[in-house]
Amino acid sequence: MLLCVSLGASNHPLGIPVIVNEYLNTVESLEEKIQWVEYTRNAIMKSTTICGIARGINSHNALFNSLPKEYQDLLSETPTLNVETNEWKPRSLELLDAVYGDSLDRAIENVKTISTDLYIWTSFVYGSVFYNRSLVNLIETELDIIATLIQMDTLPQLRDHLNNAIRVGATDAQVKATQLIGDSVKNAF
Repeated sequence: MLLCVSLGASNHPLGIPVIVNEYLNTVESLEEKIQWVEYTRNAIMKSTTICGIARGINSHNALFNSLPKEYQDLLSETPTLNVETNEWKPRSLELLDAVYGDSLDRAIENVKTISTDLYIWTSFVYGSVFYNRSLVNLIETELDIIATLIQMDTLPQLRDHLNNAIRVGATDAQVKATQLIGDSVKNAF
């Protein structure tokens, strides 16, 4: 999953079908294959909020078009996002608190000072996209964000999320492995 996220975020989605096909060849059950594809689609969606819609579309396209038709037909058409404001606003604060801990007030104030619109967008992303743990859990979401930020060369945010991943329960080994994957993809192009 992290390789697919990194390839998409680095604007090299043509590598995604290679990873997808390699992985799917190692899984026997159709149910597990579809679960992994849904899991990867959700991770790419989370990455899209950071790397941009165009890269997200290209990544989703590469993933979807690499699948046999019978797999495509089995993918869920139900959105995993809930855009009801009354639901994502409180969830945003809950998740931001879990991720940023003691530095939450500083982080919110920094974003609000820069732009109220950016604060609203960030709150929406955290409260609806990142909060959704139906497929990709909180630790995996933080690792997803790290892999994406490496591709985007956004060092201040990367520093924060390296710490945040540990704060939400990722191990040092998971963070280091994610950095290795992200750096490997970035340096390959």
